[in-house]
Amino acid sequence: MEMKSIKMEKDEEISNAGINGRQNWQNKTLTMKRRLIRERNFRGSEYLKGKKDDSLALVSKAKRLIESSGKNAVALLFEFCQQKYIAVPEIIYTSNGSIRRPTFRAQARFGTLHLSFSGNHCNTKREAKASCCLIALDYFLQRECLIISEPSTSSISASTCNYITQISNDNSYTIFERFAATIFSHVAAKCHAYSHSEESDKVRAGVFMVDAYSKQCFLISWATGSKCIGGNYLNLHGEVVNDCHAEILSRRGLLRFLYQQIKVFKRNESASIFVSKKGKLAVRPNLSFHLFINTAPCGDGRVFAFSSEKIIEVAEKLSRKRWEAVDFREGTVLVPDIVQTYDGIQGAERLRTMSCSDKILKWNILGLQGCLLSSLMQPIYFSSISIEHLFHFAHLSRSLCCRLGAYVVPEPFLLHHPHLATCYKTMSRRNSTKTSLLAANWNISDGTVEIINAQTGQIQDTCKPSRLCKRNMFRSYRSVLKLLSSEENKGVIPMLSSSYLEVKNACKDYIVARDHFFQALIDNGAGKWLKKPIEEKMFYVTE
Repeated sequence: MEMKSIKMEKDEEISNAGINGRQNWQNKTLTMKRRLIRERNFRGSEYLKGKKDDSLALVSKAKRLIESSGKNAVALLFEFCQQKYIAVPEIIYTSNGSIRRPTFRAQARFGTLHLSFSGNHCNTKREAKASCCLIALDYFLQRECLIISEPSTSSISASTCNYITQISNDNSYTIFERFAATIFSHVAAKCHAYSHSEESDKVRAGVFMVDAYSKQCFLISWATGSKCIGGNYLNLHGEVVNDCHAEILSRRGLLRFLYQQIKVFKRNESASIFVSKKGKLAVRPNLSFHLFINTAPCGDGRVFAFSSEKIIEVAEKLSRKRWEAVDFREGTVLVPDIVQTYDGIQGAERLRTMSCSDKILKWNILGLQGCLLSSLMQPIYFSSISIEHLFHFAHLSRSLCCRLGAYVVPEPFLLHHPHLATCYKTMSRRNSTKTSLLAANWNISDGTVEIINAQTGQIQDTCKPSRLCKRNMFRSYRSVLKLLSSEENKGVIPMLSSSYLEVKNACKDYIVARDHFFQALIDNGAGKWLKKPIEEKMFYVTE
């Protein structure tokens, strides 16, 4: 059958040699498809279900997955590599043909698996890369190796997530697209009464909690904003929010929810999201947290060009550097290896803050709960991170979790790889006007919207400390400690009379893992983690 197929193909090529135009192009495309299918069969997969020409486009499982997911073969293959903790394939190109009309062929090589997949001859390198990735994807699908950990679209309940609008009953939308619609509708509903207009904010982010048992979704927190405070507003009493980027504020809103749930646990364990595990609290196994951002996080996660043929090579060089957010401006620059001091900043030196990409990398290693709560609970990680604009799977996976390679974290922490996804059908149009100095935040525990002046780090107009500032977070931690019994507080050294810095340093497991992470950055050529002046953490809370 194989020899007969080859002979038929040669006869077709000879018979069409003198034909030009559209018919010749169709025959050439058909020949390429047949050759591709023979290569797939050579790899040991059975794709050909029928002999009709019109069935050739339907024989690939990968193509059906691409159509259903809305992603391309390269993204799905890289997603598989991330889920299975294997290195992404090396793409090797070869060229043939004339100088004016060259053709390219790509080969995806998995060195650790001793596998290689050759694609079809194509007119561009991008098409050639997609061709070999499609074959590799088919190979793994045939062996049922590929498991997309995307929750079912039916897992969202409109009754429990009140701000999922018209698309809530449309199963053609993924859960991540529902996340996006929920954030935008909730922001619009909550901010209309404020002078702060949600339309002026470019960046919005939110945190969701999904219950796999009851198939319900809860919006936990959301925020808008894209700026940091000015150096002259740095506060020694923990009364300002240094970083007012949306994803940072959303995570701090999640912390408010966690503190509230600890109190619920002390009153009624069954009504809380926590269970006891190894002497600490742990989130119930049926619950998962998910982060949505309407654009790629600042820093390494958004430094790339879609049109570049060498984007991976350039990005790998840039990923060796860390990025910082600058004062109350928008955007990031490369971080110099300096030590920030309070006197220096007050003397007109620029206040520098690590970028959101770097901070999310830290969350994927040390957890969302932060230093203080790590003394009371097991690490918590985002199960998924969905990005609406500027989504590039390779760059995001590298910058948010894969930058340190096979890094081993001291227990109980780990190097976590969240599911990365994007939103197509709910894609919004970002405002190109200058962003506002104001940042809004909301969380399910407080239930109200708070507007922060990102330049000062305090509540707009009143200049009072935000509920998300370090001082109020420390106050919440102290109130939780008072609820613990002597046995539960055993080993949690922090005393009510200690300073914020002393309490953090007493969380030994977290501090050891954090220092290990900082050293890993240095060992990988990324330099030192840029810290705020130590003076801003030396405050006390007596009330």
